Amino acid sequence: MYRCRGAAREADLASPAHLTDGSYLLAGLALCMGMEAPIEAVQDERPTGRFYKPGTSEPADFVLRWTRRGEKPPQYQVMDQFEYVDHLRRSHMAPVDLNNNRTDFASIPPFLTWLVPKDGAHTPAAILHDSFIGGKVGVDYLTSDGEQVTDRHADYLFREAMHGLGVGLVRRWMMWAAVSLRTLCIRIAKDNVVTADKTEKRWLRIVPIAAAVAVIAFFSCVMALDVPDIANSAEGFDNWGWSKDLLGWFNIFGRKPALEEIGLGVLLVLLASVALSAVVGLVTRSMQGVIAGAIAGALIGFLALPMVAAAVGWLGYQLLELIGRRFDSARKMTPDGGLPFAG
Repeated sequence: MYRCRGAAREADLASPAHLTDGSYLLAGLALCMGMEAPIEAVQDERPTGRFYKPGTSEPADFVLRWTRRGEKPPQYQVMDQFEYVDHLRRSHMAPVDLNNNRTDFASIPPFLTWLVPKDGAHTPAAILHDSFIGGKVGVDYLTSDGEQVTDRHADYLFREAMHGLGVGLVRRWMMWAAVSLRTLCIRIAKDNVVTADKTEKRWLRIVPIAAAVAVIAFFSCVMALDVPDIANSAEGFDNWGWSKDLLGWFNIFGRKPALEEIGLGVLLVLLASVALSAVVGLVTRSMQGVIAGAIAGALIGFLALPMVAAAVGWLGYQLLELIGRRFDSARKMTPDGGLPFAG
């Protein structure tokens, strides 16, 4: 079932009935380029974009076991195999070894879980993506054509699977952009013997992209502070002393009608999107980078201020936790189980 290969039939690839979210275009391009598709995948009659129990049309069950609890982020083991049928009717089964696999769900920074939670409707797609990234066919997953799934195609399947799971348009493209940037900047190789995957960071890509993100985030925060016209509308502004200079510096638009300032802000967000798209496209030399950069630029342009505020708050919380751990380490257990101060 997972080995035989053959030429794709034009009627199967050209039929738009099951090709959505860009798959129809990709299928047409594949056909024009003379690429092959597996006979088994073309003949798979199950509805596409869904997860199944292997060899059946029943919805997959996802049973997970929390393992390696000391690790951050926490790691989970998938306890049942599942199949995913993509929009080109190829099937993918994972995990191969139920005793040796792991996932951390969606890799979301802690201070951004208010925007995208680590688990939710997208969880099955995230587990599938974790099986593909850095994995090997026959070791970490099986495919109906027996071919290795490249990391870039794994990112596409991640977005496609989220579509089938009912994840919203904005969220699935936003999450696709995030994993695409990671794929373009970090190479991952699975190592099921040790607890951590092997990574190779491409610093010649990471540094210019990070610098562009920092610049866009800074000016987006300044722009967001200016849109309400803080400097000109603050009561008693002339008597604010040093804070007058600070707030006045944020007033980059001057005093303009609210709708005009919002319009200028949206224009700057679009410029930021184009700028980051150009930077990522140039350093990665890929269309995936161009699109991911454009989405990331727009996202940062609109949400930089709450993102930065959340990051600062998270760092403050981590500092409090560090102080708390030091406090706990200075205490000792007493024979009756109490926890008085040490000494």
